[in-house]
Amino acid sequence: MAEQPAPAHHGGARWIATSSGGACAFAGASHRMPSPHSWLSAVDWCLALAARTPGCKYVSVSRFKRHCSCSGSCEATTPNATFRHGRVTGRGVRVDWDPLPPPPGGGKIPARVALQVSGHLRTSCAFGAVERHLSACRRRFRTCSVFVHTWSSLEPATLHWSGARRGADRSSAACVTRLRAALEPAALLIEEQNGTAVWRAAAGRAAAGSAVAARATGGPAPLAPDGKPFDTIRRLHWGAERYAGWLYNARGMRGAARLRASHEQQHGGGGG
Repeated sequence: MAEQPAPAHHGGARWIATSSGGACAFAGASHRMPSPHSWLSAVDWCLALAARTPGCKYVSVSRFKRHCSCSGSCEATTPNATFRHGRVTGRGVRVDWDPLPPPPGGGKIPARVALQVSGHLRTSCAFGAVERHLSACRRRFRTCSVFVHTWSSLEPATLHWSGARRGADRSSAACVTRLRAALEPAALLIEEQNGTAVWRAAAGRAAAGSAVAARATGGPAPLAPDGKPFDTIRRLHWGAERYAGWLYNARGMRGAARLRASHEQQHGGGGG
């Protein structure tokens, strides 16, 4: 399967609503997509590819397998819990699907809405889904404000659940500049995720652990939230570092919420 870029497409939400589980049994060429952040981004990517593929009337998509395939028909399907399949609609057309109902009497709803966004911006620097949410919000409500918490590096410093390290040495500065211009956030906070010293401190109390853990951290292994040594748990590379990654995730969400709360105190009301 060839991994390749695809043009932007906004028909994913409508396709997901009408698609079914499983994959078309007789699919054509298969394509490997870049790591999608959501089902919506995976389907958008696949529909964009379908729009430039002659004879593509159905697509089968798997976010988890990063798979997109086209077919001219889909009379038979193969059960697969990680796939969805459906007919391609709006080919070659940029579709803005707005799930929000029109406000009574027309015009904009007189309400203030806050959108809180947190996490690493990643190497792809892709935040199109947030742009679409914000655009839909601003079409319906009088005031929509976005509050962003992110990190100084594009990728996390902590271990991924797959065991891979994605490299946290690339600055997020250029991507943050793009995000500021595109989203015009009401408030934005950038923090530094500081490698081993920070994750070991964040992981909690120190306790006697294995020699391997002691060498890796420069001291005894920290305990898990259940009071057991992390090095006794092997599933999905669970350990002190991944637990610290979860804490960082929670810190980011809390940071975005604090930005919103501070903005409310200064300006009054909701997100406006």
